[in-house]
Amino acid sequence: MHALTYQMLLPLGVAIVTLVWLLDFCSKIYSSQFQQRFIIVGIGFPTLASPIINMIFITPYRNCFTISK
Repeated sequence: MHALTYQMLLPLGVAIVTLVWLLDFCSKIYSSQFQQRFIIVGIGFPTLASPIINMIFITPYRNCFTISK
């Protein structure tokens, strides 16, 4: 159940990055190099986070990656 919840929240991160992009694109008042780098890294975050969420919360994957004796 937690996996679906976290998967559902991933588009929220894209929405935040989109707002940062709009602030950078439409406003010449506040634009910084950090903001532009955040956009590049942030837009790729769901692609990285989705498989990690699956490996942590879905039991067969978690059992495959944990070392148990």
